[in-house]
Amino acid sequence: MEKKKFSGWGVFLGCFLISVFITGNLSNSLSLYMNPICKGLNIEASAYSLTTLVGTLVMAISAMVWGPKMQKGNMKVMMLISVILCGIGFIIYSMSTNLVMLLAAAAVTNIGMAGATQMPIALLITLWFNKSRSTVMSIAYAGGGIGGAVFAQVVGRLLESVGWSKTMFMMGVVAAGVGAFVCIFLIKKSPADCDQEAYEGKPGESEKEMSEAKKAKMAENAELAAWEGVEKKVATKSASFWLLALCMFCIGLMAAGVSTHVPNYLMSECGWSSTAAANVVTVFSLVAVVGTILGGVLFDNIGPKGGVLFATVSACIGLVLLLMAGTTPALAYLFAALFGLAQVLPKMVPAILVSRCFGVKGYAAVFSLINLVFLIGCAIGSVVTGVIAGAASYKTAWIMYAVITVIIFITTSLSITNSKKLREQYPNEK
Repeated sequence: MEKKKFSGWGVFLGCFLISVFITGNLSNSLSLYMNPICKGLNIEASAYSLTTLVGTLVMAISAMVWGPKMQKGNMKVMMLISVILCGIGFIIYSMSTNLVMLLAAAAVTNIGMAGATQMPIALLITLWFNKSRSTVMSIAYAGGGIGGAVFAQVVGRLLESVGWSKTMFMMGVVAAGVGAFVCIFLIKKSPADCDQEAYEGKPGESEKEMSEAKKAKMAENAELAAWEGVEKKVATKSASFWLLALCMFCIGLMAAGVSTHVPNYLMSECGWSSTAAANVVTVFSLVAVVGTILGGVLFDNIGPKGGVLFATVSACIGLVLLLMAGTTPALAYLFAALFGLAQVLPKMVPAILVSRCFGVKGYAAVFSLINLVFLIGCAIGSVVTGVIAGAASYKTAWIMYAVITVIIFITTSLSITNSKKLREQYPNEK
């Protein structure tokens, strides 16, 4: 009997396309709409930033609702509903005439995002791939950066030719159409549904990959990996937890507070066109893909402290260069490249440091709390930047975020150092 073609590659392709057309198109290009919407509806940037606050909070709550339902129910149908909600959200954006409609659009869009992007992609890849799971997942997520780079160019040109309303309508239709096609024809919940097994790699692949260098690295990390860790109740009473929580709050604050306002800063304070600002977003999106993958390599080879140091130094230098973009436009592109490399912070730090500091025993519970703090930082980051820009200037905000990069590195280092006390106090049970 002829062996069935492995359906997991189709699922992987579907996840990648959703990252491109939903995350890249709708989420990663959203900052380009701020300036034209604020001008068109005559609202302040600080008021518009409330859409980010509402959207982030709605996404955090929605993810907790979608998750268990998708794991137990019909994932294909739920993802189909979610991608359609994403498209409807952008269509509501396109028809908005006031802030209330914009907030409603943000809420609908992010309900869909929660059920179509980060969480379901992680679940699908986990179910379909045992071997090379991290690699496959990173490539699937990288579609968001690639999509952001491509759609930044498309959106930037459409904004100048047809305006923000028609652009958002078209992008919503494209996202919903492609997303629906992917969900119907490519998404399959698990190998068991297709009478298959999860991917385990090619025969003999494990032996080939087990090099002497890899064996040495595994031995080096054996003691740390063998630690079972602590439960949430113990973790939350430790200094390490609160230091990591502060670290993640700052990362969320900076990630959202900077990326959502750079195009508006370049257009409103530096006099750039939307097309030129879109070019900066494209550079950032492309380098962020490289930064995420490079970050994983650095964390593996030089450790979390070294990886975070590299990212925070890159972000800090980039923000300093952004201050001078008004007089030297080329520096904005250098900022985009350096800040793109620093995207390892929001993408890698939560997962890696939770396991490093608290082990695996209470991993899910501790991670959910740390992620919630991160999302709170994201939710208010755009608002904080908008308020500072309105009261003083964007340059004042960039200086504040440069200082925050130092706080991120210090809290990361202290959290890792303090976690050693937990390993000594709570060794593995005999």
